[in-house]
Amino acid sequence: MGRVIIVYFFLACEDPLAQACGERLLQHLAPDTLIKPIITGGNGQLKKKLPNFIKLAHHAPILLLTDLDKVICAPALIKDWLVEPNHPEQFYFRVAVRETESWLLADRQGLSAWINAPINKIPLNSELEQDPKKYLLDLVNRYGNRQLKEDLLPSPTNITSKVGLGYNARLTEFVRENWCIESAIEHSDSLARAYKQLQKFKL
Repeated sequence: MGRVIIVYFFLACEDPLAQACGERLLQHLAPDTLIKPIITGGNGQLKKKLPNFIKLAHHAPILLLTDLDKVICAPALIKDWLVEPNHPEQFYFRVAVRETESWLLADRQGLSAWINAPINKIPLNSELEQDPKKYLLDLVNRYGNRQLKEDLLPSPTNITSKVGLGYNARLTEFVRENWCIESAIEHSDSLARAYKQLQKFKL
């Protein structure tokens, strides 16, 4: 009987939604890999801990996933973060344009069915949306059922939060159970690039 080799793939990201997307990508490409998530709570902390992640990549593969947000383009963000151009082969640095929600919008058919929104209301190119989170919430507000609205939309009495208490839980559920990566990469270049780069990983 052959020796079983356990491979750990570290995943550094900002929040549970990014974690869910990163895990689905890795599980899709390398189903037997054990994923170790590292959630920092923001891209500022991701950037601060970048040297540690690069050191870790000398010993194990790691995917660092962050949002583009207001930066002009992904190459500009990567250039700003990676002061030293050379890094370990097992270090994978990918940027969601403009944020993780755009990768969800990219699965037009899946998200349309999940929200019960007409598919022609889902953008053909999700990366052209300047505020994908707001776009998604507007879809839920207009077409979602009562429970989806209660979970994802902010409470009228809570002026400090932009999302509902169940936002991450419900969208994470969608990613894990409904999100079709093959469909999404057709409408998101940054997702397609992440998928292509991660295909280089071999057990």
